[in-house]
Amino acid sequence: MLTLYTVVKGFEGEFAHIQRNAINSWMHTLPGAEVVLFGDDEKWAIEEAEERGLPILPMVRTEGGAPFLPDIIRSAHGSARYDVRMLINADIILEPGIVQAVQVVDDLFDDFLLVSWRWGATVDYEIDFEDEDWHAKLLELPWQRGRVDAADFFCYRGDLMDEMPDFGMGRTAWDNWIITQARRKRIPIVDGSELSRALHQDHAKTASKQALADKKNKVLAEEVARNRRLFNSLVKRVATLQDVTHYLDKDGTLRERIAR
Repeated sequence: MLTLYTVVKGFEGEFAHIQRNAINSWMHTLPGAEVVLFGDDEKWAIEEAEERGLPILPMVRTEGGAPFLPDIIRSAHGSARYDVRMLINADIILEPGIVQAVQVVDDLFDDFLLVSWRWGATVDYEIDFEDEDWHAKLLELPWQRGRVDAADFFCYRGDLMDEMPDFGMGRTAWDNWIITQARRKRIPIVDGSELSRALHQDHAKTASKQALADKKNKVLAEEVARNRRLFNSLVKRVATLQDVTHYLDKDGTLRERIAR
C-alpha cells in the first residue's frame, strides 16, 4: 500500500467541501492507505483530522507563509509506514482506477514516478462516497484538461524527493522540478491518466495568489522569483507531462513511450 501526504488550508468557505471531497476520495478509493495531513495547529485542522482518524503534522513555513517543501518531505518520509508515497494537492479527487495504476507500477519497477494529467471542473457539493454512483455523477460535470506543465500528484518510490531544493510550495516551479529530477535520474515516469486522472476542483484564488496577481505583496512576489531563480540554476531543460517514459492503458497495460 502507500502513504499519501498533503498540505491542508483552513476548512472554510469553498475550501471546506473541496478538501473534504479530496481527502475522502483518497480514503475511499485507496482503503488501507495511510493519509498524513500537514497543517497549522488550529482547531479546524485538528477537528478534521480527528474526525477521520488521521495524523496532522506541523510544518515550517517561509516568510511569506508558503509551506517549506524540504521540511515537509523529510517529515513525511520520517513518519511514513510505506515506501510507496504520494505527494498530492488537497483539492485533487482521485478516481477508482488509481488502485490498479499504483499496483501495476509497484509490481514492475523498483523506483518510479506515477503522474496524471489534471482535469478541472467546479464541484460545488460535498460528495457522498457511500453512493455507488458517486463517480458517474462526478463525470457528468464539464471537465477540462489542464496544462502540460501542471501536475497535482506525484506517486513514487525511491530517493526521488530526497534532494528537494528549498522551494516554497505554491510559489511555482517545484512541481516541474520533480518531473525533471526523475528524468535526470532516469527513473521511469508513468502517465496513469487513462486509469485515474487528477480531478482538480476549481476554486477562487487563495489570498496569497490573489495578492500575487494584484502585485501588492512584495514578499510573495520575491518568493515566486526566488523559486524561479532556484529552478533555473538547477535545470537546463524543463520536463513536463509530455516527457513521461511510459503510459498505462485503460486495461492496466504498460506501454513504453516512443521517443520522437
